[in-house]
Amino acid sequence: MPSSQPKRSRPQRQAGAKQGARVKPTSEATAEAGGVRRKPLLDLCRQAGWAPQHLGQPAASNQELTQLLIKELVACREAGQLDLTLALCDAADAKGLQHPRIAANRERAQRAQQRNSAKPPATPAAKKRLRRSQGTIAAARPKGFWRQLSFALGRSTPSTPQPKRRTKAEAPSSAMAVSAERAGLPRRQQQLEALQAVCLKAGWAPQCLASGDGGDLALACALEMQRSRQAGQHALVVALATEAAVLGLEHPRIQENLQRSRAKAAKANVLSQAKGLLQATPPACEAAATILADALAADPDSRDYRKLLVEAVRQEIEQRSGTALAPELRDATVDLQVNERLLDALERRRSSG
Repeated sequence: MPSSQPKRSRPQRQAGAKQGARVKPTSEATAEAGGVRRKPLLDLCRQAGWAPQHLGQPAASNQELTQLLIKELVACREAGQLDLTLALCDAADAKGLQHPRIAANRERAQRAQQRNSAKPPATPAAKKRLRRSQGTIAAARPKGFWRQLSFALGRSTPSTPQPKRRTKAEAPSSAMAVSAERAGLPRRQQQLEALQAVCLKAGWAPQCLASGDGGDLALACALEMQRSRQAGQHALVVALATEAAVLGLEHPRIQENLQRSRAKAAKANVLSQAKGLLQATPPACEAAATILADALAADPDSRDYRKLLVEAVRQEIEQRSGTALAPELRDATVDLQVNERLLDALERRRSSG
């Protein structure tokens, strides 16, 4: 039986095929773009003799690819692949993949290289080796590794190497450990100056971070956060904690002060919002009482919440009845309605939970 559809000519069929080839689903286009960003990273792992542990997994977006890269950086750094860790960080910057944890892994790898350089090597060839993930087989680094790295990043390598300026620290091999230890001091000074800049930007004069005496910088940052928290500078506490995370500084007291300041900032926000409603014209007593009751249900020991809630309910009763109620009856009515609002807040909290 002949077909009812009209036959198309050969040029029409070719044009339709080309048009269909141009259209790609969004998911395929995204996956293709992710593959383009991922390929230089996989090439670096292959050139260094490293089997990717996370970068081979599928990633549907740049965010997922960034998370896989962060896991790969941690695995490389913990396995002693410091050169590969730094090379992957450079490739991520070149491809527009940015994240605070990428910068933190770069800084930790650089510090580990400084610690390793403080130990005098047994032979000159030991500096040109990369350890595999198991740490049992040491493979020689390819001679053209850095040239291949520059090619993968799209950078041009200079035809002739730039001459290096010799310094006193390069002279005798017996002073290598001392010079490497001194080389670590500027890095700590940079971290200290970065934390001091955060304090000065907030108009805060640092005391625990005032001098670089060589002590525990993470502990000094935690103590400075405690001073600013006790002074009510909760935004500064959050800013210092963020800067410490970027610099790779870790201490339990940093997290403790950060959690306390977040709670204090949330409480101050609730009180400020409720006071603003009570001072409006006319006062929004009911809305203020609802906000305070919800906050008091979450933090029953807060005297500030309870005191302002009583004031909001009192103003609401006076708006409705004026001075018709006797003082004793008005106080009893306030207590009754405060308890009713707390019961309603607890019911809302239970239903939402």
